[in-house]
Amino acid sequence: MSGIFFVLDAIYSAYTAGWESVIEVSSTHHALAGDAIAVGRTLVQLMPAEPEAHGLLALMLHCEARRAARYTRNGEFVPLDQQDTARWSRPMIDEAENHLLSAAAFKTHGTLSIGGSHSVRSRQPARSADVSTGRR
Repeated sequence: MSGIFFVLDAIYSAYTAGWESVIEVSSTHHALAGDAIAVGRTLVQLMPAEPEAHGLLALMLHCEARRAARYTRNGEFVPLDQQDTARWSRPMIDEAENHLLSAAAFKTHGTLSIGGSHSVRSRQPARSADVSTGRR
């Protein structure tokens, strides 16, 4: 099943190509991020027993959930610990965490499932209550 890693890498490459296109929401690059997430969701549906597919989708969803808070209106980068959590997408975070739980159930830890898990730990202080109240 090693061929799956080439597929996962291609999906993640497409996502990262659109990751920084925050200012130009209508840009092709921005659309790539959304398309990569859609392909990731499809892959999880086709291969529900592949923990790395769940991990990749979780990683992309966690990153995408914070898109609106990543830059100021002037285009200046906002570090994660300074982002306004009220601007994070709670539904995306919940979906991402569900995929991490699915990946963890397989008791194997690959690069992507670990990466998805790391994205949760990097925002740990801003857990559920913080997101819903918009606390910084």
